[in-house]
Amino acid sequence: MPPCDSNPVDGINLAVTEFAKSNKIAIWILGDDLLQDARPQYCGRSDSAECIRAIVSKYNKLDAKGEPMIRVHGKAFRHGNYVGNPDGFFNMLRVVANENYGAFVVESN
Repeated sequence: MPPCDSNPVDGINLAVTEFAKSNKIAIWILGDDLLQDARPQYCGRSDSAECIRAIVSKYNKLDAKGEPMIRVHGKAFRHGNYVGNPDGFFNMLRVVANENYGAFVVESN
């Protein structure tokens, strides 16, 4: 397992390419912040939010009943000790959850 770089892209990529091929899955993204410099090389110039959206939309197809194979949920933790881009992270979670039939929750102190 690679060290944590505070970016959910690698885990999401693994989940959708390995586990969602023929199974319905739910992905939970939990966090408080997003370090922009930590995005994987395969994202190219796109930011992490766009990269996650592209990865999930490529694999998230509807089954015979019209239900999605992948649901993405997000939970953000609001506090005062951020080092990156918390608003960008919160917005990324909201957009990805909304586009992938998931829920988005923010927990405050």
